[in-house]
Formats: sequence, C-alpha cells, structure tokens
Amino acid sequence: MKWIFHFFSSQVPPVKTPIIERPLRLQVPPDFEAFLNSIDWSQFEDGYGNSACIYDLPMNDLGIPSLPTLLRNLCSEDDDTRQDAVNDGIWGRICHQHTLYSASPFAGKALLILLKTRSVVDLPGNTEAIAEDILRCLNWMWKCYTFNPDDRDFQYFSKAVEDHLETIESYHAHGVLRVRQEAETLSRSFREFHLPSP
Repeated sequence: MKWIFHFFSSQVPPVKTPIIERPLRLQVPPDFEAFLNSIDWSQFEDGYGNSACIYDLPMNDLGIPSLPTLLRNLCSEDDDTRQDAVNDGIWGRICHQHTLYSASPFAGKALLILLKTRSVVDLPGNTEAIAEDILRCLNWMWKCYTFNPDDRDFQYFSKAVEDHLETIESYHAHGVLRVRQEAETLSRSFREFHLPSP
C-alpha cells in the first residue's frame, strides 16, 4: 500500500509570478537548519505539489510558502506565523487529509530534530500546542507507514524515530498532558513494533 497520492496537489496551481519569501524573525537551531539545507526539496512532492514551490491559493493572497520555509517558520517568535506553519506545513503539506507524500519522511525527520532542540518549547507564547501538533503528526505518520513496513519511506522514518527516541521520551515529563500523551504513544508504538516475536 502506498501513502503517496496526488489528488489534491494536482488541483493546486503553482504561483504564476515569482514571490520572494520574506524573511521573518526566526531563531532557527543550527542542526535543524543544516538538515533542511541538506535536502533537495525540489525532488519531492507534498500535499500541495512540489515541496520547493510556493503555491497560490484563493484563501491566501501571499501564497503558501515552500515546505522548508514552513518548517523554519515553526521557530518564529510570532504566534500567528507559527500557527500558519502548523496549518499549512504540518497538516497541509506533510500530512494533508491524513495522506503522506514523498517529502513526508524527510519532513518527519526535520520535526524530530526540531523537538530535540526544544526550541519550540522555549519560544514565548502557546508553544505547547506546537509541540502537540508535531508529536500528533509524527504519530499519524507512524500509523500510516506501519501498513507497509517494507517501504523505504517507512524504513527511513523508522530509523529517524529510533535515533530520536530519547528525545521523544524526554517529552514524557512535559507539563502539558496532551504533549505527554502524544510522546508516550509514539515511543510505545515504536517499541511494540520492534519487539522481537515470541
């Protein structure tokens, strides 16, 4: 079973005139930035289409930023910018309508790296909701990928989860119940999947 579909992305036209993505006040962790820069996002698709493109949607006059820009915007000091990154990035481009794409495993690893930096926890404002959305997305990705464990996307994502399991489990002690629950569910699902058969 493949979790890469293009029904939605085929209906979203790329922006016809160049739009310069305006820099925002970001505190992007170096490891997170380095990983984003290591990926050629133009080679991958997401819920809107090519992951490196800006998309022109009727409900957004400025267009939807590229996937790597949306991931960076999770580090914004501005609550509205962060929430747009959650809505358009996590639930629009990475995991649109509970569908995964070729860019999703790389975006998932980026989210794990971001959790490790704890920068989304240290920012002012409602960062608990951001951490919850990130962990909820990672949980959904895990559930989807385990339907086809031989798929290389799952293998890539599973290795990323394994490498960041200590980070995930560090959120078990988070002060917000929903964040703790999402972190506990992800680490438990990973461990149960990889337990040796009796």
